[in-house]
This record gives sequence, C-alpha cells and structure tokens, in this order.
Amino acid sequence: MKKCFLSLIVLVAAGVLFFLIFPIGPRSASGEYLLPAKNGKILYPSRERRELPLPFEGILSEPILIPPLSVPLTINGLTVSVKEPSFLLPTPNKVVLKASLTNLPYWKESLPGSSPFKRVKKGETLSFGNRPHLVTLLLRTSRSPLTTLIHRVCSEYTVPEEGEISLASSLTEEEWKREHSDFLQASYLSIDNSTFQVHPLFTPERLSLPLGKSGKARRLSLYVGCVPSLDSRRTLFSIGDGAIFTVRTRQKGVWRDLFSKRVRNSVELLEGDLPKDAEEITVQASPGRDSFGDLAFITPPYLFHPQEKRRLVILLSLDTVRASSLSLYGNKRKTTPFLDEWAPKEARIYRNAFTPHPWTPPAHGAMLFGVYSWEEKVRSLAEQMQQEGFYTSAVTGGNLVAANNGFARGFTYYRDNNLDIFDRHAGAYLFERIKNALNVHKGKDLFLFFHTYHAHSPYTPATQFQVLGATGEMDINAARGGIAGTYSPLPEETRRKALLLYEEEILALDQELLAPLVSYLKRSGEYENTELVILSDHGEQFYEHGAWEHGYSLYNEETHIPLIVHSPGLKQGWEEDPISLRSVPLLVSRLAHVTPHETWKREKGRPPLFSTAIEYSALPFPLRVGVINNGVKVIANLKSERGTFRDYPNNEPRFESYDFVRDPGERKNTFSYKDEKIKEGLSYLKPLTQSLRQTKSPASLSEEKRERLKSLGYVD
Repeated sequence: MKKCFLSLIVLVAAGVLFFLIFPIGPRSASGEYLLPAKNGKILYPSRERRELPLPFEGILSEPILIPPLSVPLTINGLTVSVKEPSFLLPTPNKVVLKASLTNLPYWKESLPGSSPFKRVKKGETLSFGNRPHLVTLLLRTSRSPLTTLIHRVCSEYTVPEEGEISLASSLTEEEWKREHSDFLQASYLSIDNSTFQVHPLFTPERLSLPLGKSGKARRLSLYVGCVPSLDSRRTLFSIGDGAIFTVRTRQKGVWRDLFSKRVRNSVELLEGDLPKDAEEITVQASPGRDSFGDLAFITPPYLFHPQEKRRLVILLSLDTVRASSLSLYGNKRKTTPFLDEWAPKEARIYRNAFTPHPWTPPAHGAMLFGVYSWEEKVRSLAEQMQQEGFYTSAVTGGNLVAANNGFARGFTYYRDNNLDIFDRHAGAYLFERIKNALNVHKGKDLFLFFHTYHAHSPYTPATQFQVLGATGEMDINAARGGIAGTYSPLPEETRRKALLLYEEEILALDQELLAPLVSYLKRSGEYENTELVILSDHGEQFYEHGAWEHGYSLYNEETHIPLIVHSPGLKQGWEEDPISLRSVPLLVSRLAHVTPHETWKREKGRPPLFSTAIEYSALPFPLRVGVINNGVKVIANLKSERGTFRDYPNNEPRFESYDFVRDPGERKNTFSYKDEKIKEGLSYLKPLTQSLRQTKSPASLSEEKRERLKSLGYVD
C-alpha cells in the first residue's frame, strides 16, 4: 500500500513537471491594455516632406510652402529669415535660391485664401469677435519675396509691419471640433511615417480607468501626443504650446499624481510605477496656452507586471528572399554562414514552406492575417497577441507593407522606413531598431514584427559583402526595360551578375541582421524565452523559367521561401511536411501559448493554394493559380478576361505539373489528365478559378499606390 502511495506521488509529480515544461493552452498574461482596441480609420495629419536641391535656378510652376528655417535663405539675391511658415509663389521668370543647406524642405500647396488681400499698416489691429478664433492669415510685404502663413488662436491680431493681408480662415473652438469630428473615430494616427494605435482626446478631457486587484508591483505605459490639426492649411505646425497629460492614481480614496508631461508637436512614451493598492487611474489631457487647434491623443494604456524573464515573440520578414539562394537550403555559394551553423542546432527549419502569393501585399496578408488575398481579413496575429497581454510594436520597410495598406492593425506602434529599399545596410539598421524596441519596452511581454526590403531590387550590396563573384550594383527592373521586359532575355553575364549581387545582399542580411540578433538575445539573457520566426514573403526569379523578379509565376523561385523557427518548445532540425505562409499566425500563436483565432484553424491536411496576378487586377496581367497536393504541384495558366500582358509567352501550356520532391527545379512538366494525383490537384483548382474569375477589379490605381508600385518596379 505504501509503495502504491509513493508511486502515485511520483506520477502526480511527474505530471505536474510535464505540464510545467510543456504547458497546454494559454499562459496567464503579465500585461493588459486598459482600453479596448478599435480597428478602423487611419488618419494622416502630416504629409511627406519634399526637398529641393540647392542651389536652385529655375521656374516654379506652383506654390511651395517652406517651414521655418534655422539659416537665412537667399531668393534672387535678397536674403530673408524664414521665421514663420511661408509661401514661395510661382512667377514666369526664373528664381534663384541659395542657402547653407544641401536641400530646401518644402510642401506642395495650393495657396489658401477666402478673402482678398487688403493694405494694412504696422500696428493695425484686426478683430475676430469677442472670443478666441483659430485664424489663418497670409501676409506679404515689399521687404520679402515670401508670403508668410500665420496661425493664431486669438480674438484680435496686431499687424507686425506694413503690407497686404488676407484672412484665409477663421474658426471658433466649436467649429474646429465639428471640422475634426472624424478624429474622435480614428483608430490609428500616422505621423511622419510612424503610426500609433490611438484613443483621441479633445482637451480638456479625462479618462477614468478602474484597476483590478493585484497585490504585485505594476507599471503603466502609454504614448501621449499633441500634433497639428488635420486641416490642409495647418498640417505642418502646432498652434499653441501643446497639451499637458497628467496620470493620477486613487488608493484608499486618496488621489495622487503619478506623472505629468507637456507635449507639443511630438509623441512621447510615458511610464510610471503604480502603488500596489491602486484602485483606479485617470488620464487627463489639459490645454496649454492656445492649444485648441492641435490634436491630443494617447495610445491604449498598457498595464503590466515587469518580468525578468518576459516572453518575446519576434516575427522577422526578409522581403524577396527565396529559399534556393540560401546555403542553408542547399545553395553551393556560402550565402548564409551564420544560419548554416546556428539553425540546424537551435531552430526548426521548414524545408517545404511556400507563399500563396508571390508578391508583397497579399503575401503579408497571409503572414499576418492567415488569409488568402480573396478572403476577408477578420483577425490579425497582432490583434490576437494584444488581446492576450502582449505589447505589440513593428518596424517595416514601408511602401507596400505600409500602415495605410492595413498592416498596422493590432500594433500600438508601427514604423515605416520608406527608404529601406535603397539602404545598403538596411539589415544593420533594422537590428538597431530591434535592440531599441527590446530596451525601450523592458519588462513587457512583446510581440514584435520587423520587415526589410534589403534583398529587393535594386541589388546594392555593401562592398564588404561583394565576395561571391559580382561587384557594383544593379537595378534589374531598369536593366530588363521595366515591365515590358518581364519575359525578355538578357545576356547570361548580366543574368549571373544580378543573381550574385542579390545573393550578396542575402549574405549581408545573414551577417548584419541575423547573426547579431541571435548573439544579442543570448548576451541579454532573453534567448531562452524568445520565439524567433525568420521567413520571407516570396522569392525572386532570375529568368530560370523565362521571367524576372516576382509576382508573375508560381515556380519555386518565387514561391519556395525559407521558414526558420527558434522556440524553447520546438524540436530542432528539419521539418519535411509542406507548410503555407498562411499558417504562420496559427504556428506563432501556438508556440506563444496564445489562443488561435478560429479563422486560422485549418482542417488537417488541406493543401496550400497559390494564386498570382489577381492582385494586379488593375493591370494587364494573366491569371495563374496552383496547388501543392501529395507531393505534386499543379499550375493552371489562365488567359485573363481583363487582357493579357503584352509580352506574355504565347507557347505557355494551359496546365503544368511538377514533382516538387524529385524535381525541385521544375524542369519537367509531367501534366497528364490520367495521373490520379494531378486529377486530385485539379479538383482543388476548379472551384477556385471559378470564384476568382468573378472577382471584381478596380478600374484604376490611385496615384499614391501607383507611385509605391513604381518605386518597387511593379509599374512603369
């Protein structure tokens, strides 16, 4: 009896130990957002700054708005100080601009003005009523070639010098609030390429947030911001001296200030420790002097128990990196020396990972939402991680992965580095941003998403990585003649140089991003608590199947991607079963012990489907769909009813099939209606192609999206 009792204790202890090491289901969160997240409109109170190279001599075709400058500006030999935002108006004659600047910052503007200019004398007073108005004035004088743009919250204005003045607009506080009513409905606010998940405030406003009992030390974290209003005439400059944000706590009926901060034309991260017995907090935004006219907001306050061993989940997207170019995946050239050594010992390597869409936007839709391009984006991975206590943050290469394409959903902070694609050291830059996020958000359970276009064309590897047989740089889109050259051959020497330059950029990623990141995680003591997912959205073709770059076909060069996962609970080594990029949210949530959203739970054994060109529905591309099933890839090349690409190969077969295990290079088309595996693959494709043919396409691209596509070489 005694032995049985001891055996029972041993079994119970072993069971407890098992569940401690391999927990089932969600873990309790160490943090929570105190305001429910909304997922609606993104507002943009600022626009992209432009620059005019100096010195400049030429004709200005439209007005340009110049911000206040720290140095004098010389216009046609006349030197002026730009202390207020000012217009430089177009003239039929050439204008000569000089300054001790390399570039003159400016914004393209239409000149506002709702009243004619009238002569005024120095010291003359203009009255706007018996209460303050937000006024916009235009002042021009004979002393300066510039027209000054003046914003004030006032009931009267004293003219500083003789000249001509125009009242462009005048708003009471009530009128201003009505004009900005959309602001209160905003879910995200984008400022200078940074997008914040926001709770908007009109000052003065106070939020009261009750706290549950804890008994542990807790810390409060939130961004606070006060930025210019959304009106096109006031997007550049703050009106007053900002807003004052005050956080107070109540404990045993007594209120105490936790911290207070004045913010003007900026966004700042505020954090403070809460008393253990805190029962409630308030966040108040109070107006500074003349601050109506600026917009105040906070991000959802995040309350957390600081963790020495916090949970880290890092999703790292290496845009345009194909599996076959990694030496880890069999490339004879040593492109990934760090991954070759590290991954087999300390990570799970998915040998057969595939993207369902070989170009950036729909591929990241699959990666972050778990959906195909034709499916509704119901729930993002970031939203689910946020709901279960993870603090969410992201840094991307922008452009097609920018916040305004919907990828910011669920991220408290989402940064777009739109010049990433041209940066020779984009990987090194991204590593610094990862370190910064880990240090700024100490003690929080984190879900971090990072993305870089480093390997995307143009191929510009730094000199120290030009060791694989190619030197210099190449814009392959320009070399092949733009979109018109998608299916056109280039000399073998040019083709090989492009491939080697591309692989040298992969080497740079290996050495300047991946190796330093893993080393840093180990040195910081966070490695054992980190889920690190390294993957790509799609690959790149170098005319192996008669086309260049990506987005045009479903061959492995474009669809076979690397997927490498380090996780404390995941067995190291190679995984042979096929996996779709669409399964990443399900994979990550399970590794992080987060409840997967129901839309991610796919039936076991369902094959990954591929589609391309449907996303180019406003452009003349053919439609291709494909499926991998039972080790066989079947591709259907369909003539699009929307027109075909002008250089589309006429001799391309209607159907293709490849044994992707025995023939990874897809050299032999084995399609046959008699093959049972192929027939089964076709059974998946038929209902898919029927539904895709019914998909409605937009008549044209917006100018903004066309510019983004043009910068990446997708349109001429």
